[in-house]
Amino acid sequence: MNNGHIKNHHNTEKENNLTPLIYNEILLFLAYNCNFNNILELSLISKQSFQIIQNLITHRQLLIYDFKILICLINKSKSNENGYGNSLLQYRESECIRIYLKDDDYQYNKNKLIEVFGEQLKSVIIQHTTVDTLIKNPDCNGFFKFNKLYLYWDIKKPPFSNKEESTLSNVEDNSENYFRYNFSFEFLSRYTDHQRIDISSNSTSLQHRYSHNNNNNNINVDNHLYKINNILIKCSKNVKIIKFIYYNTPYKFAQLAIGSKSPAIKSLTLRLGYHFIFNDLPQDIKKNTSKIVSELSRRSNISSNKTLKKLILKENVDIGKRYICSSPNNTEPTEFLTSLISNKTLNTLGLELFTLKEKNDCEKLLPLVQIPNIATLYCDFDSVEAFLKHCQVNPNITTLKICWDIFVKNPIAYSNSLESLLVHLSNFFKYNTSSLQNIRINTNKKINTVLINYIKEQREKNNINNNLNIKINKSSF
Repeated sequence: MNNGHIKNHHNTEKENNLTPLIYNEILLFLAYNCNFNNILELSLISKQSFQIIQNLITHRQLLIYDFKILICLINKSKSNENGYGNSLLQYRESECIRIYLKDDDYQYNKNKLIEVFGEQLKSVIIQHTTVDTLIKNPDCNGFFKFNKLYLYWDIKKPPFSNKEESTLSNVEDNSENYFRYNFSFEFLSRYTDHQRIDISSNSTSLQHRYSHNNNNNNINVDNHLYKINNILIKCSKNVKIIKFIYYNTPYKFAQLAIGSKSPAIKSLTLRLGYHFIFNDLPQDIKKNTSKIVSELSRRSNISSNKTLKKLILKENVDIGKRYICSSPNNTEPTEFLTSLISNKTLNTLGLELFTLKEKNDCEKLLPLVQIPNIATLYCDFDSVEAFLKHCQVNPNITTLKICWDIFVKNPIAYSNSLESLLVHLSNFFKYNTSSLQNIRINTNKKINTVLINYIKEQREKNNINNNLNIKINKSSF
């Protein structure tokens, strides 16, 4: 949004004829979809606009502040008391704010915020935080609320909730205990009102020395615990999103999370594939990722799920060796997709887990035509041809996201995958009759320039419909 654009809006008769109610609603929508600079521009349209934006910032947590920058801005504002009324943030009236906070000295930060804002500040929403499992009162008796929790653990930093649990698990004496111990995850109950949980660990396989039968041994230790069901018991009942970033999802956890009613999860990102223990599946299914997913769908009764709106399936990360596939036999999605036909709630489905590279693999996606509520698909770079062909025959799909999984893909394969992607996109643009409105390409920053130049060239060459919005992002998880 530029100044000229704003000026034109301000001077049109249409704007002058808008009722205050409609004008307020439009401004509200624009404000919540703008960056900081554009919000400033919106506030300068008129005195009425300034007052609306001022109210949104002061009372509706429109902006998210960096803690340290916010403190500096307010202290600077206090040195010019006469200009307080012209400040967008009326900090003396704010009862709740939203911040980014990097350190976890919560009591100090609470005291500092009250000192700067005043006693009327009742609560602060921390946008995301890395959880310290042993802090006893991170919410400072309800003053802090947490939006997203980032959970990280490995054998050197297990998810202890208390010192007693540390003693019981004895990971220092026997690393096998770490892997098999059923941690309580009680620490989650201390982080008030969190709505999202992201989970990561170290590499799944590390050499670790431990004492066993009075002998020192080097063994491979899996840092990815497989008894984590207590997360669903101890987490906030407001949790709507759970995302496995660099962590293989235990099968039982996936089953329980999909079927969970409290919390009622709306978005799940799972990493599925082979693991040799803690998997009660029949032997013929354990090493077949396609069958694992189909069985998971059946056991969790996903067809009748009425809360889950977004399900993203990704490959397992490495087991022992990086870039070696740990989601084998992942080429048959049809049975899984057929099991979704009765589902009326899912609108976004990520199928990056499946590799569809053969000539007629697009036919394996045909059950999706019978699921009109699914409008957004995710696919892997290597499967893009099959998905683009499917979009030509499925009028339900309006958004396709083409993803490069930086935790699974070998960087050496970038150039070949990019070349293949460009070929398939070119063919699609030439013969596109689909209902697609958006194509999102999530990849690494290094090749964004190549893609951007290519898209521009194709738009001019093939007269691509401007209604097809194409966006290229750096991968983010």
